[in-house]
Amino acid sequence: MVVVNGLAAPLFEIGEDFVVIQVPYARADQWIITARRGGTESRPLVLASVEALPEIVEVRRSGGDGLEIFATGLGMTDPPALSGAGGSAEEPYHRTILPVRVLISGEQGEVEIEPAYAGLQPWIPARYLVQAKLPAGVSVGQVRIKVGEALSAPVAF
Repeated sequence: MVVVNGLAAPLFEIGEDFVVIQVPYARADQWIITARRGGTESRPLVLASVEALPEIVEVRRSGGDGLEIFATGLGMTDPPALSGAGGSAEEPYHRTILPVRVLISGEQGEVEIEPAYAGLQPWIPARYLVQAKLPAGVSVGQVRIKVGEALSAPVAF
C-alpha cells in the first residue's frame, strides 16, 4: 500500500524497484508519500507540489485534421475527480481548470491553438485527453501542450 498525504493512493504498476501511483486530485503544498508492506513502513518521501507538469503519453490522428493527445499531469479538474476513477463519458466532463493550449510545430513554424477539449479521458484513471484541430496545410510535425505556464516535451505526429 502507498499512502499520499494520509490517503491510500491507487496503484497502477509495481516493479522490483518502482511503484507507479496516482497522486490524489487535490491541492497540496507538498506530497508526503510512504509505502507499507508486511507491517513495515518506508521513510516519508516529501515532494513539492506543482499545479501542472504535462507529459504527452501518446498522439493519434483523428478524422483527417484532428489530433488526440493523451497525457498526464494537467492538474485539477472541474468537477473534481475521485482518485483511481476515470473521467466521465458524459456531461459534466472533468475539464481542466488551468488553461490548456496546443503548440503545433511544422514546416510553417509554430502555431498555438486552443483545444476543443482538455480534461480527463473517459473511463481511464489518471489520463487526460486533449483534442485539437490541426491548422490548414499541416500534416506532420511536433506537438507540445502548455498547461498554465508548464510546457510538455515535444512529440512527433
